[in-house]
Amino acid sequence: MVRKIPSLHALVSSALVEKDVENAYRSAVVNARPDAVVSSPYGCDGLIAWDDVRLLLECKLDVDFKDRAVVCRVLGQALAYVRRFIDAGEPVPNVVMLADRNECLVLPLAVLDGFHEHREHIRFIACRQEGGA
Repeated sequence: MVRKIPSLHALVSSALVEKDVENAYRSAVVNARPDAVVSSPYGCDGLIAWDDVRLLLECKLDVDFKDRAVVCRVLGQALAYVRRFIDAGEPVPNVVMLADRNECLVLPLAVLDGFHEHREHIRFIACRQEGGA
């Protein structure tokens, strides 16, 4: 008997809490990559590893990833988890997935390496984006 696996869309569409979104994406990756190993070190939403991929998953229930401030906030949270891997001397995730019930963003961590390598020389200021400001 063949077991029918719910689609990612069906799972995230019915999500009521952030954990539902997290579990939907975890399931989708594991269904696509049965050899994947899933864990949650440092309290992150998920570290999914297979072959040479170490994917860090950061999920939200329903945010607007078209809003740059939202993307920066969620990406900042993911990078805080990456920092924990670095500080512990563990292998660092090489892919980051930011996801909610409507969309996801996947990027190689290498595009952000400069921020970690030169963090002593970069002044980070958190502020709201105001049009024309």
